[in-house]
Amino acid sequence: MNKSGDKDSPLKAKSVKKEEEPSEKNDNIIDFTSEDKAVDFVKLFMNTTTPVLIDFYADWCEPCKQLTPLLEKVVSKEENQNKIILAKVNVDKVGEIAASFEIETLPTV
Repeated sequence: MNKSGDKDSPLKAKSVKKEEEPSEKNDNIIDFTSEDKAVDFVKLFMNTTTPVLIDFYADWCEPCKQLTPLLEKVVSKEENQNKIILAKVNVDKVGEIAASFEIETLPTV
């Protein structure tokens, strides 16, 4: 009850449901952040019939910091399991992949 004795006051604190973060380990999300992963990137396309969404990003890119979590959330949804793969490519760490796609601006999906 508040000071006026009204239990249903609009000032009453409401519980806020915290949105779930994508799980740390998700088979639908592959992070390419090192040179040795570049070979895995090519293998990914050779060994799958599942559509692959490629997110080219950089750690310093502010729009990337907003877009990437949204892409992760969509791909992580239960109804999207085994239907799409998110390949996250850090252009600063595996630049040869970005160069092969002629990426000039970030973010690029």
